[in-house]
Amino acid sequence: LARQADVERWDQLKVHELPESADITRTAGMLRSAEVPQKSLVKALESAADSLEIREFGPLVEATLTKNIAKARLHGEEVKFGRSKFPPGLDPEFDLIYEVARHESLSLLRAQNHATGTLVDHYDTLIQLVKQAQRALAFDDIAVRLAGVFTQLDNHTLQDRLDASIDHLLLDEFQDTSPVQWQVLRLLAQSVTGESTDSSSNVLDPKRSKSFFCVGDTKQAIYGWRGGVAEIFDAVDKQIPGIISKQQDESYRSSSVVLDAVTDAFQHLPRHPMAEGTDPPNPADKATYEAKALKRFAKRFPKHTAARKLPGYVQFRTAELNLQPPADSDAKSKSKPSAAEIQKGLLDDVAKQIAELHHQSPHLTIGVLTRTNSTVGALINRLEHLDVDVSAEGGNPLVDSVAVRWILSALMMCEHPGDGRWRLHVASSPLQFVLPLSDSDGKGEAADQLRARIEDQGLAKTILFLAKALMPHCDSRENVRLEQLIELATLYQHTADSRLRDFVELVHEKRVQRPRAAVVRVMTVHQSKGLEFDAVFLPEIHKALLGQSPQCLADIPEIGQPARGLSRSVGEAQWHFLPKRWQAVFGGSVVSRLTEAMCLLYVAMTRARQGLYLVIPPAGKKDFNNKTAASLLYHAWKCEADPTAEGEVLYESGDANWFGDSKIESVAASTEKEDVPSRRLSFA
Repeated sequence: LARQADVERWDQLKVHELPESADITRTAGMLRSAEVPQKSLVKALESAADSLEIREFGPLVEATLTKNIAKARLHGEEVKFGRSKFPPGLDPEFDLIYEVARHESLSLLRAQNHATGTLVDHYDTLIQLVKQAQRALAFDDIAVRLAGVFTQLDNHTLQDRLDASIDHLLLDEFQDTSPVQWQVLRLLAQSVTGESTDSSSNVLDPKRSKSFFCVGDTKQAIYGWRGGVAEIFDAVDKQIPGIISKQQDESYRSSSVVLDAVTDAFQHLPRHPMAEGTDPPNPADKATYEAKALKRFAKRFPKHTAARKLPGYVQFRTAELNLQPPADSDAKSKSKPSAAEIQKGLLDDVAKQIAELHHQSPHLTIGVLTRTNSTVGALINRLEHLDVDVSAEGGNPLVDSVAVRWILSALMMCEHPGDGRWRLHVASSPLQFVLPLSDSDGKGEAADQLRARIEDQGLAKTILFLAKALMPHCDSRENVRLEQLIELATLYQHTADSRLRDFVELVHEKRVQRPRAAVVRVMTVHQSKGLEFDAVFLPEIHKALLGQSPQCLADIPEIGQPARGLSRSVGEAQWHFLPKRWQAVFGGSVVSRLTEAMCLLYVAMTRARQGLYLVIPPAGKKDFNNKTAASLLYHAWKCEADPTAEGEVLYESGDANWFGDSKIESVAASTEKEDVPSRRLSFA
């Protein structure tokens, strides 16, 4: 965003002058002399007076009194503190407190914006010099540079530069298009939707056929972190003439049971208390924008229908955590389990249910979709211990092999011969028979010998030597991972300057796919996009919908245009200080992020062909008013079962025995055709 806007775009915030020093001093005295009976009111006024007298205005910015002043002025009410009212006559003093706090907040924000804009501009200059010196481009550079060129072209010039004309433009997965990419594609779309011409003579040709066609699903816009926006289709409708839009709400993937549950969930999002917002709507309150996002998503959500008759089942339940209290504790002193203990119990329960389904019907493709990569690894470990052949999307790091870890320990032993951990690990492996690890030979001899072999024969041949020593002791799976380690070492460019730990870190990080993908696959929801499974498990829908706020926000008048203003983010408690323009920008960010969170839930649920299992830890009913996917579903489906109980089914629909051999039509999970419902087709 900053690369397409000049540094002045960071200086769009106007800050009013600070009140006169004499007025600030007078106000502090008036606050101290005010006759207030309640101790809480006295304390609030004295605290404000202290800040004014010593000119330390920071504490006033997020003080409860300041927030209450803003709320009272918005609604035309008296200033309160809790339920208590202040005596009349303090309104001028309250106004000055608010003006001082606003000046302090916006002055700091403006300074941060100026510093950030300067830093970003300086960084951009330097990084471009580095890229030019290395004759290199990043992927984003292509889109940004093309956008800068295309904004200065017209249709005829474009055709001349291409030395050809484009008659038909077809775009798939259009919801993932970023605004800067649309700046490039827009001119191409406009060129094919305008009047047709003969490219050689530049004369109108009535017989020439041209078309623009794009397809995508706005409910699958889950790549906001890389610039994608769900509203990109709206930009097409506004900016491309003659557009015709059609909805495609029939699914060739999922069972009607799954689709009915999905439709019921998203059309009834306003049942959640979050949809109530504020009354009247407050432009400086995040709740106003959260309610807007929920209602708009539900209103636009169409009913999904299934093209094929397939049995199906949807289950939403609490996990059986099986948390055992310490042996020396009694029932009365039993402490509340920690978040880590709850997470462990949840994943244990989910892994057990997956293993049962897999062993009952080994032919089923099962997708386990998580929010974070750390959960992927934890579930894979649990499933492997339950004898489930499991893999991750894009493969797993080779360290999922015990034999590979033995070899890595041998390399680390060379790197740190004084660290006994690596030597102990190698000594407990079959490598003890090919390396001198006995105490009589000295602790450093094995490391010296291995280091000499690496220097003489190279890293790849040394790893081949170690792998051959291990292969007779390994099963077929471990041998495959050893072969993949040898291949990785062969491709790795080991130099005299590089360290062995660099290769070890590469093995820990690089995902290597097995020759055959397992029928049970664990991945994040983002990685599952475009895939489908007979059954899908969602074990992390109890986590917060929204993550951390973005560090910077942009004021963009229309999708596909450069930002007209850029700003650092501030907490919701300071939104009321912002001008209305920036309140709308900050609120719009909340709408976009919440919409993307609901898109993420939608993508996760619609990966399932027939079985959909949603598992959450037990929680109190008040927790289901929180901003989580679990709470959205709990209210949308009007669940009445007790969510505090373990193993409680909160909602279910369909046939629990849907996976009988006579009922299933299994397809490979790697199928990448997008037969999801509600694709939007726009064409001209």
